[in-house]
Amino acid sequence: MYIIVNIDDASELAAKGEPLFLWLHADIDACQVIKLEDLAKAGPAIGTAVQKWV
Repeated sequence: MYIIVNIDDASELAAKGEPLFLWLHADIDACQVIKLEDLAKAGPAIGTAVQKWV
């Protein structure tokens, strides 16, 4: 299965994607293009998703 998305702010990927992947217990291969600044903004959302779903 492939899912292709376009997100205006790359830092939103963690908040939108991680809960889905964790809920489905999915293994994923992702190829994303993200600026370092956007990755830094995504950090808190990654932590929140892990705390909620793991």
